[in-house]
Amino acid sequence: MHTQASCLSFESGFYNHASVSLAITCVKPDQILGVDVTFAPPYCSTGLQKLAELRSRYGSPDAERFLARPGIRLAVEYGSDGLACQMEIEPGATTLLFKTAEEILDEAVPSSTRGKLIHEMNTQAGWGVIRTLEYENVTIGLSGTACPSLLPNDCREQVQHAGATFKRAACQNLPQ
Repeated sequence: MHTQASCLSFESGFYNHASVSLAITCVKPDQILGVDVTFAPPYCSTGLQKLAELRSRYGSPDAERFLARPGIRLAVEYGSDGLACQMEIEPGATTLLFKTAEEILDEAVPSSTRGKLIHEMNTQAGWGVIRTLEYENVTIGLSGTACPSLLPNDCREQVQHAGATFKRAACQNLPQ
């Protein structure tokens, strides 16, 4: 199966015991941004996918996913210092509202770690919304669709992207 959203392309394949998904950028079609392998339930607790075996073979992970809310995950990528460098909220099949995304970001990146607010940008064109908050230590971004006040019942508010990128030196060599 192949789908395309803005400048990302997604390829998926289903096999006997696993499904594989690839995220590919449209700018550089040869560049794979991410790979997700999901094993079918009877096979997910055998072989190399055991956490202890993976850590023994490859060391500590440089990225993790946490269940932030039912159906909503928080993906965290770590820098060479072992601290979070990038966080991204993944709504999955759940509709992610701006209020929920902001609550998760407030929990994951408390104001005490952000530093002073340097710049705030809010842009709305039609139903599209982009919000960027640049702090001394981190940049937080949210984008999605918001309902005009005239049509609250005919519109679905939805966040397409929400995340945080830290500005420490240990985060400078992460793939973009």
